[in-house]
Amino acid sequence: MWFGLTILGIAALAVPGLIWGCAKGRIPLNHAVGLRLRYVMMNNSTWREGHQAALPLGILVGAVGMMLAVIGLALLPLDQPAIQGSLFLAQFVVIFGGSVLAARRANRAVRRQLQQP
Repeated sequence: MWFGLTILGIAALAVPGLIWGCAKGRIPLNHAVGLRLRYVMMNNSTWREGHQAALPLGILVGAVGMMLAVIGLALLPLDQPAIQGSLFLAQFVVIFGGSVLAARRANRAVRRQLQQP
């Protein structure tokens, strides 16, 4: 169980890091990393704007995901596989679900901005 908690802990750090890099322009528009959505990928401006809109939620996802990883790893010596499994599942749901919500927020923000005259 420690392996899964550790891998998802790393993912919890990667989500806000990648979103931040894209929002600040350090990671340019590309087809490999970042929020690859129709409106977000229109140009460099929409790429940065969409990631800036997703950044607060991305940071929250990272913080909660890391917190769950730390709690799960701290419980390893107590040999509580059911609790650790529950924390692993919760961590997965937070990271995956939060990333989907952040992507939706990014796409909506860019669409609203494009619809303004």
